[in-house]
Amino acid sequence: MNARPVAIRLDVDYGRRLLEVLARGGPINSSDPDGRRRVFDMLAVAGACLFTASSHGPALPQPDLDEGGREEEMEEHVAAVVNAADFLLRAFAALQDGRWEFGQTLAAVVRGDVVHRTPVG
Repeated sequence: MNARPVAIRLDVDYGRRLLEVLARGGPINSSDPDGRRRVFDMLAVAGACLFTASSHGPALPQPDLDEGGREEEMEEHVAAVVNAADFLLRAFAALQDGRWEFGQTLAAVVRGDVVHRTPVG
């Protein structure tokens, strides 16, 4: 496979600003001095959102778990969050490409790597 590589260059100050915006709200600015949003900015926001959603990040700290249960629970939760993000990625692609087949509202529950669509109403 000859997939195009994706370049990553995350400045620590930009990363901290993204986490702060997710925790407290506010505009998401570009990492580029000219203000243009680039693919990297979108990926950085996606990564920060995945982190915040999977760990509850700075916005909502998790209660402490015992050492044995913490790692396993976190792995399962992160897998569900990543799979939910992938599901949403495909839903947004369907919306953009005119292939939306979910009615007015799409609802689903993700457990691990299984996505269950649920009725809306």
